[in-house]
Formats: sequence, structure tokens, C-alpha cells
Amino acid sequence: MTSLHRKRLMTADDYLAWEARQPTKHEFVDGTVIEMAGAEDHHVTVVLNVALALKRHLQGKGCRTYASDRRLHVADARTHSASHASGTPGATGGEGAYFYPDVMVTCHPDDHATRLSKSRPTLLVEVSSPSTRQYDRATKLAHYRRIEALQEYVLIDLMRRVSDLHRRSAAGHWETLLVQPDQPLVLKSVGLHLAANDLWADVDPAPSTLRGAARGSGLSGRTDGAALAVLAGNTDHPTDDTTAAETAAGSSTPRVTLPLRSVARQAGSEACHQAPSEAPQAGSPAG
Repeated sequence: MTSLHRKRLMTADDYLAWEARQPTKHEFVDGTVIEMAGAEDHHVTVVLNVALALKRHLQGKGCRTYASDRRLHVADARTHSASHASGTPGATGGEGAYFYPDVMVTCHPDDHATRLSKSRPTLLVEVSSPSTRQYDRATKLAHYRRIEALQEYVLIDLMRRVSDLHRRSAAGHWETLLVQPDQPLVLKSVGLHLAANDLWADVDPAPSTLRGAARGSGLSGRTDGAALAVLAGNTDHPTDDTTAAETAAGSSTPRVTLPLRSVARQAGSEACHQAPSEAPQAGSPAG
């Protein structure tokens, strides 16, 4: 097992300049860069099932559907306030977090006018595996709920075939509905009822890659769709902001320890990996 190579935290501007040169996608949360590993068949299939259903349903309605490769910018509180004051999204220089949702629908004209990053989605969908579930349910949920335009966030659990549907009520409160394997996924934000048969079409009832996880440690033992690896930052000492955000999202652990690109591990082992040599130091030029 290799040791975890820690890097200083990046600034958002460093991340954006550095990631533009990388062959793979990376997310950015609280100064930490997170690599998105390649997805396997069942993950890709469910993502396509959802994205294609949404694209067909929303054709000609002024909304756009993106799958996996479109970056989402979530401004922090300070950036959000300054952006509103100036009338310019991202006016403080692009602070906050950056994600690549599995599926994103945006209907806002500002998003139609931007090329690389969207910031005003109506609907976000993440397809979760055992190795990404905590990250999707805690870290992403906490950040996504700060997006004013967002009406629904769906977390689809590949292992259990259930979906957590987080919906903003008319009063602005967030409600969570559990969608069972045989129930339709009702997306009120875009007026779509997605039947269970359509959601799980062409996906094995019990994918062989998940059986081992169910039998043993609860870990996938290999790279799941969008499995994660920490490339920078010290996850042993989370910032106060990160701790508060994840606790507010309902996580019992103040900091999500992100799993690595995956070699098989035994429960209780510390995940380790090699960080990219190109990642810049904080404050250093990104090129």
C-alpha cells in the first residue's frame, strides 16, 4: 500500500487553471481536489437512462440536460452575496465548490449563456455506489442545498435500488422522499414521471461487481462509477465550514473520508494513493 501524498490546499483559481490541463475530471471542495475515476457499466447505464428520459421530455421547453461532463459551480455564502450585489454571477472570482453531477437540468438563461460551468440548475441527479454514498449524501447535499435555483436533488442508490428524492417545498424547506425499487421517480421540478422499468432498463438485477460488497466489508473492492480519490489537502483536519456543512446535511461523521480509486481493501484499512505530480501548491501559478 502506498502512502497518501498530501498537498497544500488549492485556491479556486488554481484549481480551474490546473484542471483545464488534466485528461480526467476533478471536483473541488473546500480547497481539496478530488479525482473522478472512470464509471462502470451499471453506473453509466442508469445515468444514460435518466439523462435520455429528461432530454426527450424537455425537448423544446427551454431547459437543457447534461450528463457527467458539465461542471457545476456552487458559490459559497460570501461569493453568493457579492454576486447578487454586483448583478454578476461569480463576481468574486470563482470561489466556492465545483462538481460534476451525473445528470443536471438547467432552465436558466444565465446558464445557457455560459460555456464551461453552470450555476443555476433546476434538477441534479447523482448515481451513488457504496464508495461514493457518504460523499453524495453529506458533502454534495450540503453544497447543493445552497443553490437558490435548485428544486430537486435525486440520489440513486445502485446497491439498494432505492432513490432519495430531496425536494424544496413551496415554503422553501427541504423534504426527503424515499422512492422504492418498484416505484416511479416523480420529478415535479420538470414534470417527469420516470417508471422504475425505464430507470433500471438494461441494468442487471444483481450486478456481479456489487455482490462482493454485499457479502463482506461493505466496500466495492474496485473502481465504482465516479469513485473518488483525494489528490490534495489534509482530510485529517477538516475546516470548521466543512464540518458544519456536513453535519447540517445529516452526516454522523463531521468529515467524509473519501475513498480512493480502488484497489480491494479490507474494512478498517486506510485508503491510500499517489497524487498527481502536476498539482500546484497553494498560491503558486497554475501553469
